[in-house]
Amino acid sequence: MENICTYITSFKIFEHKSVKEIGEITGLNADLISNKTTISTLSNSMFNYFHMNINDLKKQNILIKTVRLQENMKPKESMSFEQVNFHEVVKEQWDSSFLKKKFTNTTFLFVVFQSYNGTFFFRGLHSWKMPENLIENELKHFWHLLNTKLKVGVTLTKVIRGSKTITTNDLPSSSDSKIMHIRPKAQNANDVTPLPDGQLITKQAYWINASFIGRILATMPPLQNKEVHNEKQPYYYDSFKHLLTEEIYTITQFIDIAKSVDSSFSEFDVNQQALNLIGFNLSPPIQ
Repeated sequence: MENICTYITSFKIFEHKSVKEIGEITGLNADLISNKTTISTLSNSMFNYFHMNINDLKKQNILIKTVRLQENMKPKESMSFEQVNFHEVVKEQWDSSFLKKKFTNTTFLFVVFQSYNGTFFFRGLHSWKMPENLIENELKHFWHLLNTKLKVGVTLTKVIRGSKTITTNDLPSSSDSKIMHIRPKAQNANDVTPLPDGQLITKQAYWINASFIGRILATMPPLQNKEVHNEKQPYYYDSFKHLLTEEIYTITQFIDIAKSVDSSFSEFDVNQQALNLIGFNLSPPIQ
């Protein structure tokens, strides 16, 4: 697909660069983003850098998903997508099912980062569409397990784990299918939805198994140049340290104090390493 090829070619300028290096290119200070959202926020900044409209891709059934690989090249986590509409699944037939339509019509565009020595580097973009034989075998098998379980009835069991009581279920798990499973995806334990038999269950979503994602990405070229190059040296705060008399500052307040001494100071000079040296920390994360 031409648009995907354009994206892959454009993103090569980011390949093998660290999160901070990419942030310097796209105008994003990675230190000001929480660890939980760093990669996804950075991914969006990369698309914005090229003025690429993600919504245009969605209209073409191209789904962008960010992947974090560990040093062993295995994905850090499974990948979620839509929540399960249990009442629809129990009524549908395979050929017109949500899952068959989803994977027949969707091309995935994976934005892949890999960890090395505690730093994430951009590995590259990888496009993938589920082959028809996989749809008609593994995916159909998974759908059949889910459809049958909903018709027979889901077993919900209260289990004590430590100081908490949780509710487990016997919906298809990652051990039941090579490609995907059902798992909770809800705001909290009270965010529930009814099953076809009337029981209430925490909202669940479809998740692609981490091991399967690893198989999809196994053909990507290995990470190279795993060193941080040309990264901006941290700005040290000796010149205005004496002005920091409070225990807590917002980022804006901190920058304003720094600007009173050095007018060129900006949010890109806010650096966790330098903050630690003067007894401050970025907490809680900004985003």
